[in-house]
Amino acid sequence: MQMGVEVVVVYAGTRFSDYYREIRRRGYRDLPRSSSGGQDNSVDAAGATEGRWMTLKRQALESNVQVHSFPTLEAPQCLSFFERYSPDIVHNVSGLFVPRSLLEVTGGRVVGGHYADLPRLRGRDTIRWSILLDHPLRVTHMLLAPVMDTGDVIRHSSIDVSKGDDIPSLRRKCQRKSAEGHLAIAEDVAEGRLDPVPQDLSAGSTFYQMGRFLRAKVDELLSEQRYSHFVEP
Repeated sequence: MQMGVEVVVVYAGTRFSDYYREIRRRGYRDLPRSSSGGQDNSVDAAGATEGRWMTLKRQALESNVQVHSFPTLEAPQCLSFFERYSPDIVHNVSGLFVPRSLLEVTGGRVVGGHYADLPRLRGRDTIRWSILLDHPLRVTHMLLAPVMDTGDVIRHSSIDVSKGDDIPSLRRKCQRKSAEGHLAIAEDVAEGRLDPVPQDLSAGSTFYQMGRFLRAKVDELLSEQRYSHFVEP
């Protein structure tokens, strides 16, 4: 990345329950309630357990990266900070909802990753819908818009689905690919190469959380290897 690029970490006072609600909203029912016996710890408190993992905040501080914390992403002091700072790009790596007020104050320069091929599959539970509809699994990075999953597309990345994969392993692959995409986009911004493409919203549909019957059907398609887009080792 070019010299002179400045990175700032901003986070809100999010509790584990906020993440859990977002997980449930997106249809990830197979994840545990928490890693700490169901306690409603804050993200910082949960990440402070020595020897287990480091929070993004701690890693940033150890790398001499500025860290700013606000009660919520739509708190007045948070919006004022972004207005003053005027970043070239904002990466939403939390997976949480970004309010319209923050999108507006950043001029629509917030990037998010979506675990499906846009505009083909918008909405929730899209890893499962990709499998059920026999569509290649991809991660799409886009500029976030007030209407979910309708923002300009920045990049598509293919996910290698291997025989033996299940939904949790595919989700981990999507998470890794999403992280790689965020880093690549940061490089593109630094080099002035960012070229978002508006979506053709008529080219896809919005999907919702699957019920138990369809989730079982997706698990069956994977376990019986009846998905057309497996990648051979």
